[in-house]
Amino acid sequence: MILRSLMQRIQTTKTLPCYKTIPVGKTEHEGGHIHQENVAHTCEIKCPGCLNYCKLPTGHTSLHDTDHGNMVNAHFAGAAGSKYMLDNFIYSAGNDARVFLCSTFCNNLGRHKHITFCEENRCTKVESRNAYKHIDTKDKIYPEPDRQKDYISHVEFWRRSGFADPYNTRLEFSLCDHHCSHDDHKKSKSPSYCVEPLFHMKIARTGDKSDVFVSKVFALVDGHRFTCEHVNFAACQICVVIDFSYSMTSSDILPPPTPDFAYKLKKHLNRLGAVFHDLCVFLRSRIAATSTSSKSKDVNLEELAKNETLTHDSLTVVKFNLDVEEIKEPMENLHAYSLLDILVEQPQPTFGDGTNFTKAFQYSVNLMKQKRIQSQQEKEKLV
Repeated sequence: MILRSLMQRIQTTKTLPCYKTIPVGKTEHEGGHIHQENVAHTCEIKCPGCLNYCKLPTGHTSLHDTDHGNMVNAHFAGAAGSKYMLDNFIYSAGNDARVFLCSTFCNNLGRHKHITFCEENRCTKVESRNAYKHIDTKDKIYPEPDRQKDYISHVEFWRRSGFADPYNTRLEFSLCDHHCSHDDHKKSKSPSYCVEPLFHMKIARTGDKSDVFVSKVFALVDGHRFTCEHVNFAACQICVVIDFSYSMTSSDILPPPTPDFAYKLKKHLNRLGAVFHDLCVFLRSRIAATSTSSKSKDVNLEELAKNETLTHDSLTVVKFNLDVEEIKEPMENLHAYSLLDILVEQPQPTFGDGTNFTKAFQYSVNLMKQKRIQSQQEKEKLV
């Protein structure tokens, strides 16, 4: 068993006695109580993490400041069962963080965000100038799982506390913590992070060279910008399961009016058309990732995605209502337009078509297992 020693630095209060004497024959002195001459009173505001008092004089107008102690009033936050590894020790959501100091806890975290309760009358459940982002999830976040919470930046955390940032606002704390998922980084154990600010809006592919691909400077993946270069992204076995029940003919959700796809989707202005649109956008992003050997000069990923074929990924499309069926058309060497042609030719759902999610899930899992075995056998034949 490993025991972690704990030396706590916790501040306590002290009430100074009155220094006046009571005259003989009296039970109290004249006038109010007063401490010894020249005793300075300090601010009574506490740090929300360690609960240490501000050490500045009462009535000061600057940010509060203190000698921070153990974080007796802070907890690890997350969904039930969440685990965190810090300094070779594992902590669970809801555990207190008293073994750490306010002034040192963030030192080794690098890019990170904090979790806190939504501020009353302020949380708009949207991003706010890279300061905070509402946590919109069905999973309850502990501690106090019934209270709504926000992700907030390191800078916003200390701004809300009213205390001076003991880390002197390190630049990396204000940057996006999304990292490139390419296998090269796993091998080298050196992550490549997005260069945008924390909580930035996803960078859209509009066809503008500066927005889609900046030659030899940025690569755009899933709405994040990276400076790393790779031969290609790892091939994936992708299975898409599409609900083809009658409810998908509802027009409460429409496909976005993307010029590239609008004509082909004119007969599918419903939920199903929105799914077709997003699947093609996803395929286009995969083509852009897998078809680019390096960030060469003046490459436009949007144009590349329109014209190149899907040479690395293996795509399977399954549709279901009460029954489940794999779309049998060839899914090799596809680009987004070819896939859309296949999808729009599928029969529209008819009235009475329900759903069997369990059957669809089991079918898809078994299908992917079969395809994986076939892929392994093919590789063995080549060896």
